[in-house]
Amino acid sequence: MLTPMARKALTRDWASLGAAVEARRVQLGMTQADVAAADGPSEGTIRKLENRAVPISAASMEKLRRALHWPPGHPEAILAGADPDAPLPPNPETNPDVIHLGFVRGTLAGRTPREIERLNQRAREAVLAELDAMDAEAAGVNGLKTSRSTRS
Repeated sequence: MLTPMARKALTRDWASLGAAVEARRVQLGMTQADVAAADGPSEGTIRKLENRAVPISAASMEKLRRALHWPPGHPEAILAGADPDAPLPPNPETNPDVIHLGFVRGTLAGRTPREIERLNQRAREAVLAELDAMDAEAAGVNGLKTSRSTRS
């Protein structure tokens, strides 16, 4: 008689996950050794999964997910029948917008509204200066003259 965990493993689509792993690995230009070296599961585990030979543990699946830069829950969604070729949602662990938001929240924690406004003004000035530099570079190429520094 099968345990509930074994029964659950049998009902999952391991072949689709194996194919998705192989496709993602190739898309990233990685070998099985590269995935293992990126703190993924062992080469043997990856090979067995890609050959649709064996389910893997939850710990190995998490290592694989991270090594392949998949968002949280993606391998589990494939196992549950999600389309492995569907576009990936943004990965909050590697999405620069999410990382920057976390940095901003950490930077602003405990600041007064006046301090936050000063930081905001400095950031605005830095962005305008960067845009002016880009415009100056473009002007050199196109013979144009532009300036954003006077805009608000």
